[in-house]
Amino acid sequence: MTVHPEQLLEQRQAGEMDIALPHADLVTDLARRIARAGGRALVVGGCVRDAVIGEPAGDVDLEVYGIPPRELERLVGTVVTSRVVGRAFGVLKVGPLDVSVPRRRRQSGRDGFLDGDPAMTLPDAARRRDFTINALAWDPLSRALYDPVGGMADLASGRLHPVDESTFVEDPVRALRAIRFIARFRLEPSPETLRLCAQLAPRLATCPRERIFGELRRMLLEGVRVGHALATAGETGIVGHLWPELQRLRGCPQDPFWHPEGDVWTRTLLAIDVACRERTGTATDDLKVGLAVLLHDLGKPDTTVVAPDGRIHTHGHETAGETLAAAVLRRLTGEANLTGDVLRLVRYHLAPTAFYQQRVPDRAIRRLATRVRLDLLARVARADLLGRTSGEAQRGACPAVDWFLERAAALKVQHERPRPIILGRHLLELGMTPGPAVGALLKDLYARQLDGEF
Repeated sequence: MTVHPEQLLEQRQAGEMDIALPHADLVTDLARRIARAGGRALVVGGCVRDAVIGEPAGDVDLEVYGIPPRELERLVGTVVTSRVVGRAFGVLKVGPLDVSVPRRRRQSGRDGFLDGDPAMTLPDAARRRDFTINALAWDPLSRALYDPVGGMADLASGRLHPVDESTFVEDPVRALRAIRFIARFRLEPSPETLRLCAQLAPRLATCPRERIFGELRRMLLEGVRVGHALATAGETGIVGHLWPELQRLRGCPQDPFWHPEGDVWTRTLLAIDVACRERTGTATDDLKVGLAVLLHDLGKPDTTVVAPDGRIHTHGHETAGETLAAAVLRRLTGEANLTGDVLRLVRYHLAPTAFYQQRVPDRAIRRLATRVRLDLLARVARADLLGRTSGEAQRGACPAVDWFLERAAALKVQHERPRPIILGRHLLELGMTPGPAVGALLKDLYARQLDGEF
């Protein structure tokens, strides 16, 4: 957060503030039109929270009081192109804005809109929200900031607290959202939040995977304390019900010589913090790395062996882990390309260190580049190596990955597979007849190119 607690309290006492919102002109214009029609439009939810703490505000949600849903639909249609996102959700899409009336229950009302009640008071509407920090509201015309349930005080003290326990449990995904907020805003959950998350955890597996993956995705891309948040998810049963493969890491021993930090679960949490700390800002790449680091050691419980000398070995855990990671990803998403890339990162996550120790020839690095993106693999390996409490890891020393990246860069294969020098058209220009022989020769030539023969 960029706002100090005392500043938050001062803003709360002031009762009004300027908030920088995206699409501010459209928000103001729509609010004025609604006011002239006898209603009132307030900006609500996460965009107000983010603006208050000094972060860029995201999607803008307008809650409209005093105008029935059908009349509101006609009114906003005169401003810009609008459409009903889904009457089952009671949301109108007005350009880039989401516009709705306050609602009482989650189930649909008689007119198809989710039981909207434009006559509700702001405090009553606020009680429908999940956390106090999301129940702030801001009037774009008067600049008044409304805090009906103490969200500003919770922001200032770093507390994550539910607004109303009876309504909180209507949506199981709120338990996972709590974990995301713990990660993103460095909040500590109140005892009530922990209890409600544990209560909702068994129902999470019945929720649409798109919603589950959406929360996990945002946590991996936005979180600043992801390891701590995942530890909380483990303690409340969320991990066990959603990802039992990860739950098995708790208590799985590691060789203390290499891993003084403790069990595999503790190591995974340390590694995911490294991965999130070193995000590049390219969401697709950061997500692949985050997922791969989260899942990279799933095979250890099945491959852990204690040798006669007391040392612990996990030979083949990367292969065993790939199968388990595939099962997790199938439950999370249907994105085939994402899944394939993450699984390859899991499969080869030990390669940078092994290549460094063996000082493999260039051909091995070129061949690996045909299977996996080496820059992403290096990031996974780096998180794996630094996600420990050993002295070398604490110093940030990672010579194996440094060497691996230097070799990949020198060979110009760190971002993509080597491009074949000889193509089919070249062979045809030399007089070869199209057919299987051309393909076979191209395959052989490419292998020779990877081996550095030309």
